Amino acid sequence: TAPFVVKKPGVEWYQMLMQGGMWREYTDVIDTHRGWYMIMPNGISDIFTMNYVDGYSLGLQSTIGRMQKDRSRWELYENIRWAFSRDRLVAKGALRYVWPVEYESFIELNGGQFLEDFDPDPVMPLSQSLLAAGICGWNHNKYYERTSAGIKFSTPLIFDLKMTANIGWERRRAKENARSRNLFGAHPQSNDPRVGIKSSGLDLLGSLINAKTLSDSLVLYDGPIDAELVKASLRFDYSPMRSLLVVDDMTLRETLSYPTLSLLLDMGIGKNRNEDNFRFLSVDMQVRQTVNLPRENDQLRYMGSIGIIFRKGNIGLADMHHFDANRFWWQKSSDVSRFALLDNYELSTNKRWMEEHVEWNSRRMLLNRLVTPKDDWREFLQMHAVVVPNYRVHWESQYGWELLKFLRVGVSVGFDDFTYRGTAVSMTLDLNAVQ
Repeated sequence: TAPFVVKKPGVEWYQMLMQGGMWREYTDVIDTHRGWYMIMPNGISDIFTMNYVDGYSLGLQSTIGRMQKDRSRWELYENIRWAFSRDRLVAKGALRYVWPVEYESFIELNGGQFLEDFDPDPVMPLSQSLLAAGICGWNHNKYYERTSAGIKFSTPLIFDLKMTANIGWERRRAKENARSRNLFGAHPQSNDPRVGIKSSGLDLLGSLINAKTLSDSLVLYDGPIDAELVKASLRFDYSPMRSLLVVDDMTLRETLSYPTLSLLLDMGIGKNRNEDNFRFLSVDMQVRQTVNLPRENDQLRYMGSIGIIFRKGNIGLADMHHFDANRFWWQKSSDVSRFALLDNYELSTNKRWMEEHVEWNSRRMLLNRLVTPKDDWREFLQMHAVVVPNYRVHWESQYGWELLKFLRVGVSVGFDDFTYRGTAVSMTLDLNAVQ
């Protein structure tokens, strides 16, 4: 007999539309999980969006699911839009089977034709980058058109070791801006990515020049974008002696006592538009942990990464290693790994890298010692450093306040080796945490 698990509550239709969330089919039988549900992560704010490549687009992003009697479920994700400036339909989707929540396993078929960021996991999520573009004209996130089909699978191999595998085919095409301004008259950059040195220099000039300062002007990326390839990825996450709590039939909470070690492998083989063949293997080893300290309820977070890309042929920007870098003054994510003084693709590399990040979060650090701190007012101090070939070591320090658990305000100071890089003021505001 399956163990008793409570149902995850949903919200009313109007709440899902206005604020985002999940609506769930009502049943008066408390231990019956079977039924339909629908998820709109951002509500109606997703229906009408804008970027400078598609222009303004109209469509719906949602997930429709069916919970089975044994608490497994089927899900259909869709994001179908009409891009007015390009007069075309763009769409992507996935059909997913999810085992009961305690198994931590799913398998999905995915595909479509859609605009994608050159960084497959940018620190600024798509919903926020679209808002920044539509209001402020900020479009430092650059896009290419991706046509793809693939399969993804995730499951624990043993209790402490989890594997995620992905394999598929994709075709990439470079795109230009279809709009020159937004409704507020703001003019964007072109859709050409800005990088530290030209991509041809990554192989040629890189071996000829000495380490250079990051404060030099960025240049337009001139490497390959159009390509067709088969790509596979493997991710292993090892969390020793972790414990799991089934909160409800869709939510699993993980408690970690030791660092999580991760190994990420990306492999690809394909052909660029000029018929040049290429293949690559990217190896990335990571460690991260959040430690609760006994003194004044302090907290220590850290993350480190070291990796290398083995390659033959000229791989494109989409296959390079990217860092969590974005200079926009407002961010949604408070992840410890973000660089506040680097542009999105400034240090993206097809060679090797090493980065370190650490944060100390405390109720009594500097200013809070002068006043009586409230429980929801904290201070934090961060240090960040990254090393890639042909550049000086870039490092940053940030000090700031965390207020009410969803708002952070901080000041960052950056250096290239010991040359002053600049200062930035940033704010982290997680609107989903506002009650």
